[in-house]
Amino acid sequence: MVRPLGDSANGTSQPGNRLPKRRLPANRPVVWTGLVALIVLRCACSSRASTNLGCYDTRSGKPMWMRHKEGGVRSMIAVSPDGTRLAVRGGFANDRNVRLYDAVSGNPLRQLDRHAGAVLALALSSDGRLLATASAADGLQLWDAGTGGLLKDYACQVSSWSTGELVFSPDDRWLAIFVDSSQIGGGRIDVFHVDSGELEWEIQIKWDEPNGSRIPLAFAPDGKRLYTGGRRLEAWPLK
Repeated sequence: MVRPLGDSANGTSQPGNRLPKRRLPANRPVVWTGLVALIVLRCACSSRASTNLGCYDTRSGKPMWMRHKEGGVRSMIAVSPDGTRLAVRGGFANDRNVRLYDAVSGNPLRQLDRHAGAVLALALSSDGRLLATASAADGLQLWDAGTGGLLKDYACQVSSWSTGELVFSPDDRWLAIFVDSSQIGGGRIDVFHVDSGELEWEIQIKWDEPNGSRIPLAFAPDGKRLYTGGRRLEAWPLK
């Protein structure tokens, strides 16, 4: 059953305003650059290659911990920037469930199984306390990663055929999601205010040739710009 916007188990969810306060025109970023920034982490988590979920030291390549038969083909992973929490969506057989782990020890913390459809994207806040998920059945939702309670439904229509990246800003003020368009070579990025649920910015994305629907997203450290990848790297001002 699809939950309507504003409906939650604890009654605290509030729908945001679908009308964006600011709409940025397509292909009009303030900065274009061919440089690629690399973020080096001390550990990397994986579950795509096998049915095992593991964490590896990127310097030595040795496993730090391994949980057997808790991964799966086409699993999806999100790690909180502070390195404390890990969120994993199951593979084909469990694509509606999201499991939370202690990223350091690998100990399981909680499982969220309240999604009505397949989870297509997920993200953790900077401290791992908030979990955002996107599905065609439930839309874009915000969860308390500690209690598993639903905090908010956002006014975002998620496409069933493809949904791209989902990311928090470093200060957890903004939540951005790429939504693929039904038209070839186009899509939209919605940027929501995490607390109020309001749609603050809507960015129309176009490309000359189809390059796949997963457009990488990343906020600048101060949260004042949103970077989009694909065939070229662009920076969009959020002010």
